[in-house]
Amino acid sequence: MNIPESPRVIYQLNPLAEVSCQLSFPTILKIGTQEPAEFQDRIRSQYPIYEIVQNLDLSPELQNLLIRFSNPLTSDLIYQFTSEDLTWRVFLHKDFIGLATRKYSRYENFKNRLKNLIGIFEEIYSPNFYSQARLKYVDLIIQSELNINEEWTELIQPHLANELQIQEFKGSIIDFINIIKLRMQDQGEIVLKHGLVHLENEEKNIEEEGYLIETEFFTLPNNIQKGNDVWKRLDQYNALSGRIFRWSITKKLHDAMAPQPIDHNAS
Repeated sequence: MNIPESPRVIYQLNPLAEVSCQLSFPTILKIGTQEPAEFQDRIRSQYPIYEIVQNLDLSPELQNLLIRFSNPLTSDLIYQFTSEDLTWRVFLHKDFIGLATRKYSRYENFKNRLKNLIGIFEEIYSPNFYSQARLKYVDLIIQSELNINEEWTELIQPHLANELQIQEFKGSIIDFINIIKLRMQDQGEIVLKHGLVHLENEEKNIEEEGYLIETEFFTLPNNIQKGNDVWKRLDQYNALSGRIFRWSITKKLHDAMAPQPIDHNAS
């Protein structure tokens, strides 16, 4: 895989809908059999809202019924801690810990939060090592939020979405999603998901068309040592995510999002 280099920028009109990271580890039974009171105390100032969610592929209604009428100590539960403004979430499970945000500004801020969280987790639960690291970026390009009105062929590179270039389909495509799985040289993999999607704008009470570019980076199951080994991998994934996004879009879209050069002294 040979994605070209591109200068790092911060977009004033940031298209990121969500960024998340998950670190998996060998099962820690204590997390699954007792509520994480000490962990909550340590992070409660930043993430005061606590709830339990069921790790099942069921409707929310069925999940709630299972939590109410089953023994929570024997269920495969995820403990969720949310910030007061509902934009940051922490997930704790007997097999993984995760952080997700809908308020992403720059990687350094996200990494600092994650480092603080992982430091607290390691002090309390002492995982021997991590078995997998995942980092996911979900970009959602909505033209009305960028004050533009262009054909998608003017905004998305043809080498990514050649469906948009088919003349016989012009003006007829309702939506499509493509999924590409890529191998990385360091034994990791990338899942690149992209395509046209339709979204409900609750404020305007309208349905809008958007373009999704989602990149998820993950290591193959292996021993990842605590500390520098984790951060080195995540740093690499972050840098590559920016290159893939820039490779996916045209200069017109890049300029519409008001790119600003990175201030390396800011945090």
